[in-house]
Amino acid sequence: MHAYKRGGATSYQLVASLLTYAVVAHWNCIADRGGTHPDAWAYVPSLSGRQGLHPLARIASQFMGRVPHVPVPVHVSETVGDKRSFNPAHFVLSPSGAGSRHVLLLEDTWVGGGRLQSASALLKTAGVDQVTGLSVARWLDPGREPTKLFIEGLKENFDPDVCPYTGAHC
Repeated sequence: MHAYKRGGATSYQLVASLLTYAVVAHWNCIADRGGTHPDAWAYVPSLSGRQGLHPLARIASQFMGRVPHVPVPVHVSETVGDKRSFNPAHFVLSPSGAGSRHVLLLEDTWVGGGRLQSASALLKTAGVDQVTGLSVARWLDPGREPTKLFIEGLKENFDPDVCPYTGAHC
């Protein structure tokens, strides 16, 4: 996941394929769970001070068609503390995002969920009715006991046809 951000062509193409397939294959599942198809999309920005367009936004903008992008700019202050913790103050919302009813919030790597949940809470506070999160990858640290148990309990390899929202084949 780090390589796609540094411009590694193979890694970038893999992330692009995974994200595109997940959104396209499960678009109706997102609507079923959220009550309506998303009318906007956003991505969880990096808190590292990255300049320019985030690679995940570049990928998503290529296939989201007429679904508008809601910018969630980074707001890094001296008081935010742990960047992976839940804290909606990590981000600020563009005024254009306040009118959306259902936002598909894209995350490249889920580590602990704090940033995705923070961006989601910000969108909800700004008046978005429904936020549906979608992570391309999950970072698993086998050194953490709950994660170690989770890994040991995995029975099957990754299957992109298994819906991230229902756990069944769509």
